[in-house]
Amino acid sequence: MNRAERKLLRENFIEAAGKPLGRPSKKMQTTEYRQYLSIVILLNPIAY
Repeated sequence: MNRAERKLLRENFIEAAGKPLGRPSKKMQTTEYRQYLSIVILLNPIAY
């Protein structure tokens, strides 16, 4: 996703599970974050 698409999603209060822009943070490596991503993907089957 590019910045324009991310802005559109943010303005419409839509959560996306795409990779964040820039360098990966330590948070992305935690199991809690991976579980959160899997829940978001399951709750939004239209985007995938």
